[in-house]
Amino acid sequence: MAQFQEEMLSTHIYEASFVAHMLGAIACDVFNEDINPDRVAAMAIFHEGSEIAGMSDIPSPVKYHDPETTAAIKNARASL
Repeated sequence: MAQFQEEMLSTHIYEASFVAHMLGAIACDVFNEDINPDRVAAMAIFHEGSEIAGMSDIPSPVKYHDPETTAAIKNARASL
């Protein structure tokens, strides 16, 4: 199963940015949204930045378990 395979960070970032750019282009070209696909791709490239500072991916059930936990995580990320 794919979720149990080790993934290279570079592959993950490439795939995330590629999909993000495609979705941005679709939003712009098909739905006439005021979206810059290049900016969306750049955001995807840097979406792992919080992990560099020690904030690894936190599973959604933990992140949103209660309002206090959610607020604490947001505050921690904002201070990075």
